[in-house]
Amino acid sequence: MTGVSSVSDHPELAVKFLELLNTDPVFYNLLCKGIEGVHWEWADQDRLLIKPAGDNASFGDTGYNPNTDWMYGNVFNSYYTDESQVGAWPATAKLNRNAQPSPVLGFTFDRKAVETEVASISAVNQEYASPLGGGIVDIETGLTNLNKALKDAGIERVRDEMQKQIDAWLAAKV
Repeated sequence: MTGVSSVSDHPELAVKFLELLNTDPVFYNLLCKGIEGVHWEWADQDRLLIKPAGDNASFGDTGYNPNTDWMYGNVFNSYYTDESQVGAWPATAKLNRNAQPSPVLGFTFDRKAVETEVASISAVNQEYASPLGGGIVDIETGLTNLNKALKDAGIERVRDEMQKQIDAWLAAKV
């Protein structure tokens, strides 16, 4: 989420900057990728595919690589940096247009009844899920240990409590 501070000395200019950042692909890519011919060059302009400029092996070698494409602006304006990405933006836009909202959109879980279990599950995740996600432990053994520890911590009780609340919330919406 991007906004303009209420104490900005130049809110109109800030909004113009944000509009440019979100609507102008050339400006967006200047900030995200750097200067054409200096930091990047076209690999295939018709397909909006770019590559590091000159003999640079990667964008990190060009002297400008803030890696901020995902942070601000409209990523759909981003030039592709890998052959496998070409066409991803229109495909993603189509998925977004056809996405269905979750039936539990707006539901908030009240964990008071299972506070102890939630705390135990958090501890289990620190102990078992983090090493598993980081590839530090064997997957099969790690998953077996994680699932057992989650069950022992009360995940089924939390799931049942959440389902009870969801059912009540959905019934109240009708």
